[in-house]
Amino acid sequence: MNQYKVTSKNLFLRRGPNQKTSAIKLLTRGDMVSSDCKAENGWLYVNYHGTMGYLPMNRLEEKHEAQYDDDSIGAALETALSNIYAALDELKEIIKAM
Repeated sequence: MNQYKVTSKNLFLRRGPNQKTSAIKLLTRGDMVSSDCKAENGWLYVNYHGTMGYLPMNRLEEKHEAQYDDDSIGAALETALSNIYAALDELKEIIKAM
């Protein structure tokens, strides 16, 4: 399933793959939709929170999932834990000073 971000200020989710079909919902810039379909004639059949419809591809930006390997996940966890321990040490000092 691919994720797409709406890039237009206002964009209608439509019942069919053209601007003459009726609108279902109004989406705004930053809204996310998903699709496992291929675009046809510049339109993509998408899912927006359970509502299915068509959006023009030229108003969407595909979002790629970040890829992590085990080493980068381990490094991120180590950094996060180090920050937590430092915050706990600061909190202990604040409590002692009270």
